[in-house]
Amino acid sequence: MIVLQDADFGPLIETILRSSFSNQREVCLSAARILVQSSLSERFVNEFVAQARTLRIGDPMDPSTDVGALISEEHRQKVEGYVALARTDGGSVVAGGRQPGGLSPTCVDGYFFEPTVITGLSDTSRVIQEEFLGQSRPFNPSKRSKKLLNEPMLPVTGYPPPFGPKV
Repeated sequence: MIVLQDADFGPLIETILRSSFSNQREVCLSAARILVQSSLSERFVNEFVAQARTLRIGDPMDPSTDVGALISEEHRQKVEGYVALARTDGGSVVAGGRQPGGLSPTCVDGYFFEPTVITGLSDTSRVIQEEFLGQSRPFNPSKRSKKLLNEPMLPVTGYPPPFGPKV
């Protein structure tokens, strides 16, 4: 996902949030990376993190739930491993990054993980370069966006206007 300075922030944040965390990001259409024009980076991160923190984690049968459990304990461990790797690589976990507390009795044995936003990773970090499905959002605003988009290892999801670049 690429965010340019002429983006309409209201619908954009909501759309990227849904794309990032719906179905626990365990679908192939999820936004895999978010590249933001440097002049918007701080505003985008602040608004995206604020919205990510409002997502309700819980029973997927409850219509008020925004984020359910991951598919297995093994998968949750994989996501936890990528979060740990992000920290080792110098990234900052600015939202989430752990198993949630305060789940209902019907959910305590589920494989839940908080929606996570990570900033400050280098373009060469495995967390940026590898596709992993889960709720961690590698976020790397970079001047090298064009180069990154052309690297074969980097999965990118595109959306047509009004959320993509104006043509």
